Amino acid sequence: MASLRASVWHVAGLLGVAGGGVGCGVAFKPLVLEDARKAYLVDVQDVPVRTQVVFADATTDVWGLEKSPCKNIREVRDPVAQGQSALQLEWDAAGCPWTGMGIGWNAWLPKDLMPYIGRGELRFRIRSVEPEARVPLIILLLEDYSGKMASAVFGTHCLERYPLDSAWQEASIPLEAFDFAGQTCDPTNIKQLVLELQGSGAVLIDAMEIGPLRPRPEPDRSAFPESREALARGITDVWHRGHAGMWGLGTTPCRSFLAVPDGIAMRWNARSDCGDGRQLRCGVTWSDWRAVDLDAAPSATLELRFSTSSATLPSGLQVALEGWNGARAARPVADHARPDAGAPGHFTVALTPRDFDFAAAGVDPKRIRQLTLETATGTEGEVTLHSIRWIHEN
Repeated sequence: MASLRASVWHVAGLLGVAGGGVGCGVAFKPLVLEDARKAYLVDVQDVPVRTQVVFADATTDVWGLEKSPCKNIREVRDPVAQGQSALQLEWDAAGCPWTGMGIGWNAWLPKDLMPYIGRGELRFRIRSVEPEARVPLIILLLEDYSGKMASAVFGTHCLERYPLDSAWQEASIPLEAFDFAGQTCDPTNIKQLVLELQGSGAVLIDAMEIGPLRPRPEPDRSAFPESREALARGITDVWHRGHAGMWGLGTTPCRSFLAVPDGIAMRWNARSDCGDGRQLRCGVTWSDWRAVDLDAAPSATLELRFSTSSATLPSGLQVALEGWNGARAARPVADHARPDAGAPGHFTVALTPRDFDFAAAGVDPKRIRQLTLETATGTEGEVTLHSIRWIHEN
């Protein structure tokens, strides 16, 4: 740190101490003061990780409780996991620009979550509204006071058991699962927790908190959903105009995926500061989130139809098949595109399961849960998606 220099006039000789005499002359001269301060550094491993209540019995710091055609999020008094109230979330985000809610716990004061990374977790109690329900797709976002967000995905891997039913259970996700660095979100200055609700769902949430990691037994994965559904013979529509269930639509600083009359208009500029791609994707399931066995249909054709103002499809757009473990095997759509005869600017993309390197990506082809479209970092482009379907004739 640079020295702090000050010209301080020193009164010399006004009170002479040498020889015990009293000086009668006054001499002024500058004194240089050196600032010996050093940067104050704290090892976060020495900072205690205390439990912070995010939601419990009060909606003072909660927004998004208004009812709309897309959602009905409200405080309820029964059933509850603990205390006096819980949050009931019911939604169908199809055709909606954005659906969700947020909690600015601790009276919206800035929260320092740096000590919790690697040592803490977000946890809450959850149950279905109905006797049993599929696990909904919820994007968890921690937003800092500059407006940047670190995201993590809530899914089956967060549960302590399966299925999601009318009995309360604990869900947890470690704070290190949020990509603060990749998405340039400041963990020392957190404003709120946002829940982006994708697809549709109906759950109750209670007793939400951020606290130390808890030791807990490994969930019984054998009870989690295994592949029980084969790819249907004939044509299976994955997505078409007016189809519900495409998640990830909306606009961010790095991309815009919006429903238009003839499909989904996709525009992106995936700069290096856009993170690792979590917010550069959209996706859809064609099996109501049940695992699908593509290993038994190696010659089936996945067909996607696009249009663009360019002579070719952008190289940065990829189609991926995601396994139940969250891993994805992706292929560039431009590598499998052919122009449609008599329709300038229109392309058909055709792939088979053999085109995806499932083994290298760590994906089990017998347990595919959804298709995603994603844009590679460092690329930009613009297309309109018109339809996605499987053709399984043999």
